[in-house]
Amino acid sequence: MNTVEKNIFILFILAIPFTSAFAISGTINLPIISGIALFIFCLLSIVQTKKISLNFFCYETKIIILFLFFVLLSYAINGIPYSFSLNHTLAYFSSFIFFLLTPLFFFLNNKTPQQLFRLTLKWIFISVLTSSVFSLVEFTLTNFCGITVSDLIPRVSVKEYDPFIVGFLIRSRGFAEESGHYGFMIEIFAPLCAYYLYKSGFFIKGIFYKNISMLCIVLSILTSFSVASFLLIPACIIISLTLGYKPTIEFIRNHHKKILVTIILLLFVWQIINLFIPLTEIVQITIEEKFDSFSFEDRAFRSNFFWQTFPKLPLINILFGVGPSGFRILGHDDSFSFLSLYQTITFEIGIVGLMCFGSFLLSLFIKLMTIKHNIKFFLIISFLCGIIHYNSISNYWYPWFWFLCCFILFYYYSFKNVVSEN
Repeated sequence: MNTVEKNIFILFILAIPFTSAFAISGTINLPIISGIALFIFCLLSIVQTKKISLNFFCYETKIIILFLFFVLLSYAINGIPYSFSLNHTLAYFSSFIFFLLTPLFFFLNNKTPQQLFRLTLKWIFISVLTSSVFSLVEFTLTNFCGITVSDLIPRVSVKEYDPFIVGFLIRSRGFAEESGHYGFMIEIFAPLCAYYLYKSGFFIKGIFYKNISMLCIVLSILTSFSVASFLLIPACIIISLTLGYKPTIEFIRNHHKKILVTIILLLFVWQIINLFIPLTEIVQITIEEKFDSFSFEDRAFRSNFFWQTFPKLPLINILFGVGPSGFRILGHDDSFSFLSLYQTITFEIGIVGLMCFGSFLLSLFIKLMTIKHNIKFFLIISFLCGIIHYNSISNYWYPWFWFLCCFILFYYYSFKNVVSEN
């Protein structure tokens, strides 16, 4: 891997958290800019070498290209007269081309997979840790020092952001647009950071640095007060443990002392923090507020709108959708947009679009389950968090989950037969 391609790829990973901060416009942000740069480099690589890895033409690539065809078809049927539909069509294409197909090409066309594997984990960790530290600083300065950090960071949208929790604390959001979206990013990448720190053997510093780094990441999840993260991360860990029950039992048997010490330390740290901030009560109140609030009623309203509208559409719309930004095509405002990616795809691209997308996820999961290395456990947690959380948000233009999908395919085609040593 030469210096140029290495630096472009590192910049792409470092830009991943900045979906809102330092954005040029509502559609042009740092991930898009770095994704375009990586795309141009990949095109130049094809022209120069005249070679494309056969693995790039895998089932997942073909099904995503088919999905984008149906996006274009739905736009042609329904959305041509509307500029906002064109904007969302371009958003579909830019997201899946720059955040999925481009990094996938980079991963699979690389001739030094072991080096790229290590490099990716290292810079994901650096990127996430940087975001976590900023999130903690943001939370501390905003709530305890009276310094509104949001005013210091250039943002195009959602500049004013003061989502109070338990009446007096303002949630952190890092470099993302909202706190829940920041939590989504951490759900995707925190398991990979844990693997890098504790299981990969790549992080050579001592246990103190490992624990401090992981503590920062965990605390940043807490300061975002994302209910989805509070519920999903433990649930997905349990599911991942269940899916690999035999290795799990063996691991617990071989490391039961370390596991016990870790649990005791975590409980101790939790209680120490509770002396200054009542985390237990705040988490409990946060969950209760989420399920007894306007937010919950709003989600129910949008979901009901989907179920009351979609089945009554003409057959062609049921099959191919109402078009990108379909709720606007039908004459509704933003309050009728969907807070579920699956409802969004079904409504906008139709049943065929949902089948393509579901087929992509299913194929990826099947490949993931064939991996024999202990990284599988961490990848499953990340993957499950992504597909479940997408039932609560519809922001397909975020790069986080698509990058994870690329990384899973990269590992599958490069190291799938590598067996864990521990």
